[in-house]
Amino acid sequence: MSRIARFATTLLLILPLVCAAPFSPRPSNGLALPLKRAQRSQTDVPREIAHRQIIHSDLKRFAKFANSAAPNEAQMADTISQSAVELGLYTDYMYNATIRKVLPGSSTKRAVTMADPASDPKASEGLDIDGNDGLYLASVMIGTPSKEFLIMMDSGSGDFWVGATGCQIMVADSNGNIEGTDQPCASSHPYLGSTTSSTLVNTKVSFEDFYGTGGVSGVIVSDQVELAGFAMPNYKFGMATLEEAIFSGMSGDGLMGLSKSSLSQMGLPSPAQYLYNGGAIPEPITSIKISRLSDGLNDGEITFGSLDTTKYVADTLVTLSADNSGFWIGTADGVTVNGNSVGTLSVSSVVFDTGTSYLYGPLNDVRNIYAQIPGSVENPDQSFYIPCDASASVAFTFGGQNFSIDPRDLVTFQATASNMCATTIGGSGGNPTSWLLGDTFLKNVYISLNEKANTIQLAKLA
Repeated sequence: MSRIARFATTLLLILPLVCAAPFSPRPSNGLALPLKRAQRSQTDVPREIAHRQIIHSDLKRFAKFANSAAPNEAQMADTISQSAVELGLYTDYMYNATIRKVLPGSSTKRAVTMADPASDPKASEGLDIDGNDGLYLASVMIGTPSKEFLIMMDSGSGDFWVGATGCQIMVADSNGNIEGTDQPCASSHPYLGSTTSSTLVNTKVSFEDFYGTGGVSGVIVSDQVELAGFAMPNYKFGMATLEEAIFSGMSGDGLMGLSKSSLSQMGLPSPAQYLYNGGAIPEPITSIKISRLSDGLNDGEITFGSLDTTKYVADTLVTLSADNSGFWIGTADGVTVNGNSVGTLSVSSVVFDTGTSYLYGPLNDVRNIYAQIPGSVENPDQSFYIPCDASASVAFTFGGQNFSIDPRDLVTFQATASNMCATTIGGSGGNPTSWLLGDTFLKNVYISLNEKANTIQLAKLA
């Protein structure tokens, strides 16, 4: 069975395989790739803990984008540890800051990720303090012979990388210095190297990229790359020789940054800009529709060079000016709950980020949202619960158009023995300079990013 077939149950995708060639003729309507939602790789982690892992990762991204208060890792580890005790997973615990995991202390209870038989290599993994919700992956073919890599699409970062043969798990010391370990990266991924691709060229230029969930380090290389069968010869990208464990354990085989080119730590153009510079697409546009698991369709799509008019309602399309940063940041007119304004926002700037699972804003603004949802409860970590039967309609207004969040996207799970559900809109202190609109919001819109015009377009889904 092929690798893509084995991944079918995790909702990945299939694209045609063609041989690498000189730059392909320009497609008339841009390059469109299916963008499929893959489930969490650690499905055995209880929902309560997975929710806190996601919040921790998202808030670290928020701190990077908006100068908000970064979560304290020791406090986050303590919160996860207490949840593990309450759920009966551990009787006591310890936090290993080097590997950033919560481990059982002197307890004889097994870690939650341990499975039978006892020799399973997961036995000593413990609980990560970071996590991810669904990932959105597209198929990219790399090398000679061509090999499929399932790549995470991230509008909040600027570089494209995959793992290298011989990749090792990396750790960082208290001063931020990184080093490899003797632990190899996960064997479930394909890797790239001179032994796997005859056309690979190592530039011997080093790179490092750090994200909310961790980082990678390696060298810049060039090789044959194909998007939807479209050949991109001698394309430059990163080959990670070191990866933090959170990346090695994810479903994706690498990451493609879709921000503006100025955000690239490698000094390379974004995929859309590269294709535009070579005459492959008419505009340096990246358009995205992501899917919702509960719809059962998994019909996401990423299009380079144009908008797919079948994916959105034309008369709802609005165009926003992006700011001059490397991120995709626009301006919101306001926020409403059931049609009622939550008041003047303390900040109106918003970052659109497919790499963030939930949605975050300044704490007082977020409190004003929940003040209009009866029965809402704020937790000490500035996350919230609402009654599971709440029918609140939260909407952000852009360019005079209201974009509502489906009530299904506002909650993630029901708390044990109660009618309260954990929510996907959280607050952050530290006077953040913007909101962070992740997949909670983006599941509800079609978004198009134009690097030449420096604009963001939003429309309601068809």
